[in-house]
Amino acid sequence: MDLFKGKRFWPTLTKETSFSKQEGTHEVDVLVIGGGMSGLLSAYSLARAGKKVFLVDKDTIANGSSSLNTGLIQYMSDVVMVGIDEVKNKKVSNDFYLRSQKALDYIEEIVNELNDPTISFRRNDSLYVSNNEEEILKIKREVARQNELNFETEFLDQQRLKKEYGIDALGGLLTKNDVELNPMAFVSAMATRATENFGLLISEQTQVNEHNFSFDENKLVVDDLSVQYDKLVIATGYDVFPSFSKYLPKIDLVTSFVVVTEPISNQKITDTMFWESSSSYLYFRKSPDNRLIIGGEDEENITLSENKAKIISEKLIKQVQSYQTNSIKLKSEYFYEAIFGESSDGLPYIGPHPENHDIFIIHGVGGNGTVYSAMGAIEIVDFSKGKFDEKMSYLWPSQTNN
Repeated sequence: MDLFKGKRFWPTLTKETSFSKQEGTHEVDVLVIGGGMSGLLSAYSLARAGKKVFLVDKDTIANGSSSLNTGLIQYMSDVVMVGIDEVKNKKVSNDFYLRSQKALDYIEEIVNELNDPTISFRRNDSLYVSNNEEEILKIKREVARQNELNFETEFLDQQRLKKEYGIDALGGLLTKNDVELNPMAFVSAMATRATENFGLLISEQTQVNEHNFSFDENKLVVDDLSVQYDKLVIATGYDVFPSFSKYLPKIDLVTSFVVVTEPISNQKITDTMFWESSSSYLYFRKSPDNRLIIGGEDEENITLSENKAKIISEKLIKQVQSYQTNSIKLKSEYFYEAIFGESSDGLPYIGPHPENHDIFIIHGVGGNGTVYSAMGAIEIVDFSKGKFDEKMSYLWPSQTNN
């Protein structure tokens, strides 16, 4: 499946990495399938903990969704706390949001270990705004709900948005200490450090299908490669093994559009990360080299088109300009259309395979995939020891959760 059409931005700021296609027979503690954010966060965490880890990817490391991710990383997801309260309950909502916040701290911990300036990690605030009166009431409820957990969240009225952020909207929710980074550089740096320092083995260009496994024997055989493992981590993104799909939520594939502007000079625009609540969606952040990275205009048609991406990129720029109190000039330089998935309840699937507890699945669907990847990685070392956190069973793969 082609994940995008267009011209990507992150490869221009990321050091190229390359790993050989492996052959021979290997015995490891954990085999990880997938070389994106979920796979590398898991493999890095396991290898750092002293586990012998082997990772395979069908393409090259960080070259899939990690290269398309805009790097706007928040503990607050598309499904807000009051929404989870309604579809699940308050206990689940509290647990999920506390885990999301912990995931940001875990990402920062690893970034500090890597000490790679190309990751461009920064803690930053986020603004979630709306021009809809009914939505403003929901935002106020969400602020009160997050304050129950002592999150640094506050409501900003129209006057404060204009004065402090140069944003023209009826109101908004301000969250503190979110994250922005270069996701492609982050994944690449983890791969390099884990192979050089922790003995991680990586095999690129290794296409794995379900028939390559003997799940009863914990063995993978593909081409000239044979891997015997104790535990298996599935982090394959939207390429779900057919027999696993019944344990995962209904996934709707949609497309989103991204445009990256030319560098901005001598123009005042907020450093705060921004997203808004309309059904077409809009978000933006600044890049390390002072561009705007803008995304949104999600749609259900997954037929990718570079020409359509170019047209939508101009629309996204105009939408950003419409929210600014000052007139700003923006010109696109990079733009693309990319596929991503959404689950039926807006939550990821993270946990053991219901029929085989030697298998752990991280299926970080939704707009907050990096946070969900880190959630899974936090649990992965315990999984390698045969331990599971029952408190997060609401995220486990299960037919009853569909």
